[in-house]
Amino acid sequence: MWMYLGLLAALFLGLHSLCKKHAVQGNEVFPVLLGTISSGFIVLLPFFIGSLYFPEYTQQLGFHMTTIPWEIHGFIFIKSMIMTASWVLAYQALKHLPITIVAPIRSAGPFFTFIGAILIYKEMPTFLQWIGFFLILFSVLLYSKIGKKEGIHFKKNKWIFAIIGATFLGASSGLYDKFLIQSLALNPQTLLFWFCWYTILLLIVI
Repeated sequence: MWMYLGLLAALFLGLHSLCKKHAVQGNEVFPVLLGTISSGFIVLLPFFIGSLYFPEYTQQLGFHMTTIPWEIHGFIFIKSMIMTASWVLAYQALKHLPITIVAPIRSAGPFFTFIGAILIYKEMPTFLQWIGFFLILFSVLLYSKIGKKEGIHFKKNKWIFAIIGATFLGASSGLYDKFLIQSLALNPQTLLFWFCWYTILLLIVI
């Protein structure tokens, strides 16, 4: 079951990338990004209101959002800063590069997550995971050669560095999520709601 859900998630991520590419063509990045995050926030808002006034019902649905202390909000704000920087870089790169270059580099996020899991969380990868790690490295090298044929030089193009930076920050956020959810015991929907809210504030300031 989980494998099929994972494949379905990959399908939606692919459609999401295509929609992003279409949205940034001829448009400024910041309004598009603000609209994207605001749309997600609007979807989550009814569950937040329901958690305040109808807590039993939202608990039954599995979408109950808990009350959290102010110091926890500070940790969530840090996540919002990381992901705002990541998304700004990613959207700018997507606007200026072919999606066939951006998407594979963006999908190399597990490379950085893999390194972080070893260094930060002291996890020990299996043999198959090591094979996957080197496949990611090999794939990125191949795409750099393909990119040259399209006139894109990985070492000279600033948008390539932007998407690599976005991928690194995105993976860092994923590692930070593990800390927020496991160590601070935040439930995912509460984290997601406040994360969207602080990201919107940051984008409005920008």
